[in-house]
Amino acid sequence: MKKVFIGTHIPKTAGSTLIGVLEKEFGYGRFHQTTSLMKNANLEIPFIEEVINTDKFDVVFGHHVDEKILLHFLNRDIYLFTFIREPVQRIISQYYFSNQLRKDQNHKLVDFKDFYNRIPKNFMCHFIIKRFSLFLGNGDNSLSLHKKAIRILQSFKFVCHTEEFDSMIIHLLEDMKINSKNVAFLRKNTTNYKEFEDRFDLDRIKSENKEDLLLYDFFCNARKENLYSRNPLGFNLDYYQQSLSKLANKPYAQTQRLRYCFSKAAQEYQDYGKLEREVAKSRQKLLNEALKFEVLFSKSRGELNDRELGVVAELKRVLKEIDSSEYL
Repeated sequence: MKKVFIGTHIPKTAGSTLIGVLEKEFGYGRFHQTTSLMKNANLEIPFIEEVINTDKFDVVFGHHVDEKILLHFLNRDIYLFTFIREPVQRIISQYYFSNQLRKDQNHKLVDFKDFYNRIPKNFMCHFIIKRFSLFLGNGDNSLSLHKKAIRILQSFKFVCHTEEFDSMIIHLLEDMKINSKNVAFLRKNTTNYKEFEDRFDLDRIKSENKEDLLLYDFFCNARKENLYSRNPLGFNLDYYQQSLSKLANKPYAQTQRLRYCFSKAAQEYQDYGKLEREVAKSRQKLLNEALKFEVLFSKSRGELNDRELGVVAELKRVLKEIDSSEYL
C-alpha cells in the first residue's frame, strides 16, 4: 500500500519552513499545501475535493488539513504528522506576524493587549480537536482539552515541537525518502521577541492558556523519556485504525467542504489587503448563492450540477482576478 504523508499545520509552528522544503523536493505535482489557499488559487491549483485522482500526491500539508481530507486517501497508508510550539512563544509570534501584515497594508498597528484580548485561548488544543474530532475515543468527551489533544495525537506517527525542529525534522524527511543532507533550512516567519518580553503580562497568558501549556509540558516530559521517538506521546495503532474506520463510515458533504475552502481563500485575500470593495460584494453574493444550493445535494458526495458548477467557476474567476503576486 502506497504511503501518503498528511500533516496539519498549526499556525506559527515552523510549518512555512517545511512547506518551502516540500515545494522544492516534490513540486506541486506530488505535494499539495493548504496553508495558503490564495496561492493555490493564483496558480490554478484545485482543492483536494476537486481532484479526481489523488494517487499522485505524496504529501498534503497545511492549515486546512483535517480528518475530512483523509477520506480521499483511505486506500493509502496514511502517515499523520504535525508540530506544536511553546504556547507563549506561539502567541507572541502570531502577534508580530499579524502586525507585519498590517504594516504591509499601511494599516495602523495594534498593541499586544488589544490583539491578545480578541484571539482564542488554548488555540493549539482547540485546533487539533476541531480538525480531528472523530479521532477521540468513546468516553473521551469528558477529558480536559489537553488530554483530548494528546489522545488525538497518539494517532499521529510524527509529532515534534519547534524548539527541536532542526534535530527532529530529519527523521520526517527520511520517512519521506528525502536526503536531509541536501536540504538547507531557511526558517521563515521567525520572530525574535526576547527583548520585548517585559511588555507582556506573561502570567496572564499562561493562566488563560493553561491547557495548551499542559499539552506542551506533557510532550516535553515525554520527549525526555523518548529522545529519538518520532512521536514521544506514543503512536497507538489501535487508536489510529479505529479512527480511520469511524471516518470511513461517517456521512460527509463534499460540497460543504468546498464552500469552506472557497470562503477561506477569499478571506485570505481580504487579510492580505487585496480584496476591493466591489469584489468583496461579489464574493459575498456568490457565497450566499452557493449556500442556497445545499438542499439540492441528495447524496453526501454527489457531483455538482451545471448551475452549481457555474457558481464555483464564477467564484474562482473573482478570486483569480485579484493580483496578489507580491505575496507569493
